[in-house]
Amino acid sequence: MKNSYDTILLDISMPEFSGLDVIRELENMINIPDLNIILFTASAMNPSEIEKFTQKGIKGIIKKPIEVPELESEINKILSSK
Repeated sequence: MKNSYDTILLDISMPEFSGLDVIRELENMINIPDLNIILFTASAMNPSEIEKFTQKGIKGIIKKPIEVPELESEINKILSSK
């Protein structure tokens, strides 16, 4: 991967190339747990779906709509755990 990012924000439901597509592509390129990925979703997720993402190395899942303080808090929690 050429670029380095502190945090990657992905919306699960994007047209044409979703956040899930991005995750699949990243899995082929890099170790996902090495990245700080936060997913956004408007859909309800059950605990097993959330567990599947966390096992892949996704650091956070936030239900939309979100408030900026919530996003900042999630990012700070991830970055401070390093």
